[in-house]
Amino acid sequence: MMKEEAKKVEPMRDVGAEGQAPGDPTNPANAEEEVQELDNISSIALLIDDLSHEDPSIKINALSKLTNIAQLIGEQRTRDELVPLLTEMIDKIDENGELMVVLAEQLGLLVRRLQCHARM
Repeated sequence: MMKEEAKKVEPMRDVGAEGQAPGDPTNPANAEEEVQELDNISSIALLIDDLSHEDPSIKINALSKLTNIAQLIGEQRTRDELVPLLTEMIDKIDENGELMVVLAEQLGLLVRRLQCHARM
């Protein structure tokens, strides 16, 4: 006599419009989100590296994008990571008036942005 093997029934997965599960890495929507997130991470890393660059024009370009960096990393990381980095930067660029002016302008925008989020 043959024994019948019990079939394992897998639970049904939630499927998207194209028949793919939302967490499925082959789902194009998930792939696009992952690519966008990696692009954001790369952009942040490059801008932060540029803040430490020796060339003042590269620093000015990065400083002019501080609000973009803050938006990408979020309020908490801006407070915990970006603001301390910029505070350290003040001591390093105090000999360059143009950098100090750009940093001051951008810090003002950043503070306003953080205050607006704190009120919400």
